[in-house]
Amino acid sequence: MERLDIETKKELLKGKKPQIVELVENAKKIIDNLSPVLEKELPQYLDGNKQGILDVLKHPKVTERIESKGKIRSLYNKVLDASTPFLKDALPSITKLASHALSDSDKVADIIQKFQLIKSLPKEEQSKEEKVKEVKELISTLIQIKNHNPEISKIIEKDLPELLTKHASSLGPVVDEFLNKTP
Repeated sequence: MERLDIETKKELLKGKKPQIVELVENAKKIIDNLSPVLEKELPQYLDGNKQGILDVLKHPKVTERIESKGKIRSLYNKVLDASTPFLKDALPSITKLASHALSDSDKVADIIQKFQLIKSLPKEEQSKEEKVKEVKELISTLIQIKNHNPEISKIIEKDLPELLTKHASSLGPVVDEFLNKTP
């Protein structure tokens, strides 16, 4: 698909849209069926098993893998330690956000196809205008989903910022360290 012109790519993607819509609808069913687990049981599991999860990072194979990637193992511990309470609190909102967003399978299919199109565009200078145009359309579609669903707007504009503010004191230093110590 890389060597095709943008219009041909769009036509090919348009032909695949019904399949993508079906995949999105199936994803919605899965999220809806898993939502009780994602909203209640997984946060409880994270809360009750935080030390066990941290202990996984001490396993020799995990340590070796982290270090082979040039990563700082102690930073992984800090990230996991700081992010677990945030994830525990955020999972219900994230699950609702996913469920509401997946309700508009046609728009989500458009988003997926825009990503596919943008990713397939060549890196040459002349394609930058095309990329900018496609990224603007992608952002427009994302904004439409947010603006047409009050529950999504509430989660994005109120719930998630409140959670980030609540957990800022534990997340902030870890984000700072991550940004300053990782290549």
